[in-house]
Amino acid sequence: MLRVSGYSFPGTGGGPSSDPSGGAHRAVVVLPVASAERAADLCALGGVSATCVPVAGAGVVVVPDPVGDAGPGLAGIDAAERTSRLLRGVDVVLLLVGGGTGAEDGGTGEGQVDAQTWRGGQQATGGRPAGLLLASWHDDVLRLLLGRLDPAEAPGAVSSAGRGRWSAVRSLLRPRRTPRG
Repeated sequence: MLRVSGYSFPGTGGGPSSDPSGGAHRAVVVLPVASAERAADLCALGGVSATCVPVAGAGVVVVPDPVGDAGPGLAGIDAAERTSRLLRGVDVVLLLVGGGTGAEDGGTGEGQVDAQTWRGGQQATGGRPAGLLLASWHDDVLRLLLGRLDPAEAPGAVSSAGRGRWSAVRSLLRPRRTPRG
């Protein structure tokens, strides 16, 4: 497990140079939840600091905040691991944009998008291709992934920062109100 400024990243295997994200310079997590508020509560409950943006047809895109000296790829892996653990039985998708490490070195190539499926806190095998996912989702997912849309300025964005875990639990336990009509 990689430790940066007292923070541990799951799945890194130990060495300080180990980066399972392949040096990704951008990462977002797509959660299949109905609202950015619920996603922010899930993130707070899991200890993930992030901005949650609702995107039609995709659910909620979580843009993790940087953690210490770790790169965005590691923050994305941590967010995917923690949120998928809370959403047992549901697939969470992590999208990573390569940071210059060549695919031959085990990383994503410069500008290449990689998709990972996470389930129950573990990376699942046999995920879907990133191109297929991005083609089926709203353009805002790609804009958030590439940094062309500031998550804090996106319509309906909610931050998990400053949310207490107990208030998140209470919020998640409240029944959802569905519009009648």
